[in-house]
Amino acid sequence: MRKLVQIISTLLLIFSTLSSYSQFLLPNFGEPTKVTELNSYAEESMPLPTLNGNRLFFLRTYLEDMEPKSDGQDIWYSDRDANGNWGTPINFLQEADKNISNAVIGASANADKVYVFKTVTNRRKIDQEITYTEKGEDGKWKELEALEVPGLRLDDGYYSFYMNKTEDILMISMAPADTNAFEDLYVSLKDANGNWSKIINLGSTINTPDYEVTPFLADDRKTLYFSSNGHDGLGESDIFVTYRLDSTWQNWTKPLNLGAPINSPDFDAYFVMGNNMEVYFTSNRGQDYSDIYYSKINKGVKFVGDKQDLLVKGKFLYDGLPVDGIKINIYDKDGNLIDEAITDKYGLFTYLKLDGDEAYILKLTEDDYTKYPDAKIYYVDDAGEINGRFVMIEDGSYSESMKDIIYADNVYGIYKFKKIPTSGTQLVVFDENDYPLDTLITDDLGQFTYKRMSGDNNYYFKPINVSEEDYQLSEIALLDPNEKEVLSAEKGKNNTFVFDPIKLAEYNSKSSPAVAVTVKEPVEKKGDAKKEIIEKPISQGEEATTIFFGFNDIFLTVDDRKKLMEIVEKLNNDEDQVISAIGHTDDVGTEEVNMRVGEQRANSVKRYIVAKGIDDSRIEIVSKGEGMPIESNDTKEGRAKNRRVVIEYK
Repeated sequence: MRKLVQIISTLLLIFSTLSSYSQFLLPNFGEPTKVTELNSYAEESMPLPTLNGNRLFFLRTYLEDMEPKSDGQDIWYSDRDANGNWGTPINFLQEADKNISNAVIGASANADKVYVFKTVTNRRKIDQEITYTEKGEDGKWKELEALEVPGLRLDDGYYSFYMNKTEDILMISMAPADTNAFEDLYVSLKDANGNWSKIINLGSTINTPDYEVTPFLADDRKTLYFSSNGHDGLGESDIFVTYRLDSTWQNWTKPLNLGAPINSPDFDAYFVMGNNMEVYFTSNRGQDYSDIYYSKINKGVKFVGDKQDLLVKGKFLYDGLPVDGIKINIYDKDGNLIDEAITDKYGLFTYLKLDGDEAYILKLTEDDYTKYPDAKIYYVDDAGEINGRFVMIEDGSYSESMKDIIYADNVYGIYKFKKIPTSGTQLVVFDENDYPLDTLITDDLGQFTYKRMSGDNNYYFKPINVSEEDYQLSEIALLDPNEKEVLSAEKGKNNTFVFDPIKLAEYNSKSSPAVAVTVKEPVEKKGDAKKEIIEKPISQGEEATTIFFGFNDIFLTVDDRKKLMEIVEKLNNDEDQVISAIGHTDDVGTEEVNMRVGEQRANSVKRYIVAKGIDDSRIEIVSKGEGMPIESNDTKEGRAKNRRVVIEYK
């Protein structure tokens, strides 16, 4: 970017703050492993390394169905020996009153002062407070003392905290006061006189309508890790990282999902960093209760280049004209929102890439796509000249990668000179905005075939190396599959052959009929998947489960995963049971693309169920596209109900 950042030992993610753009160092995490010396049949969580990583505090919780039931939860710690092995865990405060539960939330640099979140459960109410204890000269820990923070009123809700090593920043997760909302993140700062500030909401870039919990602030005082189910992720709750941009504590970069192997399809939280590039976190992956996991940042890190490589410039055109005020959301391959862009009066926009090697997806809002269907998005250079084009992969979605091209159909044509079919003539295919799409060569019969991409409904041809005189004696016509001429081109500007838009639209629609398909995917040895298309009527049974999707969305929410886990349980209980996942869409966009979107949604369901251990041969994938609506597509509410996957038992 504009400034090369300095690497520090506790680094996971670093940003340059000289502009709104950033540089990133993304580490490669080792495969996480359970810390078996600390985990038990109870639930372990909230790891906190101290003393240069040689002591680890954590929380152990005995849930209601565990024995002994009376033990509740309390703080434990373990010390690491010279060989790097963890010793037998020791109960830290050895609280005799089982109505009192404690959780460690921070410690001083030398670990002689420990901060504790204390909960006292009585018959009629729950009392909670932030406290601290200090080690006396005799080596014993003193009585807990309360820590007062203005505006921090604790009731019986869910809380999580982190006190940094210098003991002047308290990160807070709690629900907004007097609401039924989920937890948001806040901060309180201690001044030079030892007074704590009123709590500050970290703002809407981080906080969502769902929960944000388990904050951890790195030693640079700017890099924040937290867990959330409100940002797009892999599972029930994922760990994210964000960077503070100024001193207000309310301006942050968009949270970035740490991804696998740190995150999983289950609950992942309480991410903390120790010394020597060690990280600890809590997860219940593959089991009912959480355990503590350990990983380490490998030596190899990926440096994402400077601004010249990361800043992408684009142009939005509809019917050949730029459109102002179009909102474009940019996502990575995991569905994380990376950036947002708004077009100016020239249709121009920019966005930031976090990884120059990764192909991103650009998505329009439903309203914008409905108003501007089949609009084109192009790359432009510094002068605003078009030098590339994004690929339309779904209606309203565009990819940076040519590998994502969806072909609608084949366009057949013939080129004649003096009424005679002519071979060896080169023809360039242009879209409606004069961007070259392909170069074709006529065969011995003067014929050519153009593989039309989805969304390219208006195109024209221009012969290469043909004089003005020869051009006037030439003609082009489009053919049907039986090689019959069905649409003749007109002569346009600059020696081009163009078509009447209405007649061309009729030709395109006739050449690409859409059918409902069943997609089976046997994998060959080379790893390529074959797709067998079979027309097959499907009826919805009484036990069907329905998963709904947002506009242009193929990702599963936390609630969706809960529904699918019920199906997983049924499949585990009956090994002969098979299911069909039937994908449906609204009618926004073309039929062929909606058929593909229905397939992608059904595949999202299949991938999740297979990841839970169900053999993929027991799950049939069906796409109905827009062909079977259950509500009218004339309203947003109706379209929302039509974007669905129905899971049926067979």
